[in-house]
Amino acid sequence: MEIDNAIGELAVQLLDATAVGARLLFQVKETPEGDILQIGFSSDVRDDLDWSEDLYEAIVQLIGMHKESGTGLIGGVYEFEKNPDGSWSMRQEYEYGEPEPHFFAARAEAAEASRRTRQGGWRRWFGRG
Repeated sequence: MEIDNAIGELAVQLLDATAVGARLLFQVKETPEGDILQIGFSSDVRDDLDWSEDLYEAIVQLIGMHKESGTGLIGGVYEFEKNPDGSWSMRQEYEYGEPEPHFFAARAEAAEASRRTRQGGWRRWFGRG
């Protein structure tokens, strides 16, 4: 996803030049007052790195996209590793809670659209479309 690349680029920009590995964690805690975003960012050089407002906003955007889709995203981990050529590799994992009800409706709609597309494709393939 494009937002993942943005998060990766923003995180790597904040790393010390001597760093060869880093880890960015985020977790969304629901409270009666609203959601609280917790972020942890560390590297092999420093245990507690500061993050930028841009990085924070990118993570908020990612969470918003998942919330809009109803996936139930509650956290994530991004791991960065410096390659021998100086570029960076990134790996991410997400943690999900219970999906929102609209998530299932959207999945059913997407499956139906996919089914219709596949049928149309087969008809064209066999010369009936």
